[in-house]
Amino acid sequence: MTITASTESGSRIRLSVPAPTWEGYEEIGTGIYRKAIYVSPRAKRCVVETYSIWQDRHTGGCVGTQYMLVEDDSMLAMLAEEYADVADALEKAGMIVAEEL
Repeated sequence: MTITASTESGSRIRLSVPAPTWEGYEEIGTGIYRKAIYVSPRAKRCVVETYSIWQDRHTGGCVGTQYMLVEDDSMLAMLAEEYADVADALEKAGMIVAEEL
């Protein structure tokens, strides 16, 4: 699937993503839901899909589904900590190193 994702710098890029590593419907803020996490091992990318019910000031419409490219190591670590499937995929892709217990 090809998507348009936002980067941390605010630019938008077109990406191809594989099947979701995690799918669900988890509230992560008031009116904001995490719907899917995509880990692309070959490209070494992680993309988070969210859905928002909030109105966009500029268009007057609902923001709806958005995709964000995760570039921050602390965000990758947080996702890995919350979702075991994502942690496995990130580790196999070489994007994180699992801590030894």
